[in-house]
Amino acid sequence: MKYDYDTSREGLKEIRTITINILKSDSLNIEEFKKILDLFVSHFNYIGRLSIYKGDETSVHHVITWFYDISEILAEKKWIWKQFQ
Repeated sequence: MKYDYDTSREGLKEIRTITINILKSDSLNIEEFKKILDLFVSHFNYIGRLSIYKGDETSVHHVITWFYDISEILAEKKWIWKQFQ
């Protein structure tokens, strides 16, 4: 099976944008936020590992940037930190 780098990169950018918008939403309660975050962290972790294995540096960069963006959202939503402790 051919690994299509351009398609995966475009998909990662779209998914990144969508997840950031969802997680920035003020309509999520803590349980919903945790479920969504756990789901995407799991998938982005897998995608990052696959990208490293395939040598796709651009996709690795997108995954790392996504994790950085998530850390910024968590910093903005301080009420979430209290729930994780």
